Amino acid sequence: MRYIFFATVLLFVAFGGEWFYLRYLRRVEPLGAQALALAEHFMRNGIQVQAHPRRHGFRAAQMPCVAGYALAGRPEPIVVEFCASDSRAEARLRAHSADPAVSQAARNGRLVLSLPRWSDEAAPTASAVLAAFAAFVPTEP
Repeated sequence: MRYIFFATVLLFVAFGGEWFYLRYLRRVEPLGAQALALAEHFMRNGIQVQAHPRRHGFRAAQMPCVAGYALAGRPEPIVVEFCASDSRAEARLRAHSADPAVSQAARNGRLVLSLPRWSDEAAPTASAVLAAFAAFVPTEP
């Protein structure tokens, strides 16, 4: 019985330690060329954004980086996840579609865009962002 208890505690510490490391201690991945190209694409389409890296709790093999785009004059962010595979991107799109805090989500190849906490008043801006995102041609990593 004692060995089962210690094994359970060891597993809890291992998984808890990994979660804590991924969530709080791991460095924020810098923006890649594709994230910067997407920011330039938004600018060419008349959407003034400033790109910045965001912390995420995934392994690098699942999601190499997450970019946040701050719109000029708007408090709502644009979040783009750069997934490692098409199946991972599809799973993230399903997760965002089920999340009530995400008003809209879209997928373009391995990229998944979400608009968290966007109100109905921002619908024209949201539709412009979604159209520009759909027109972006992602490059393979």
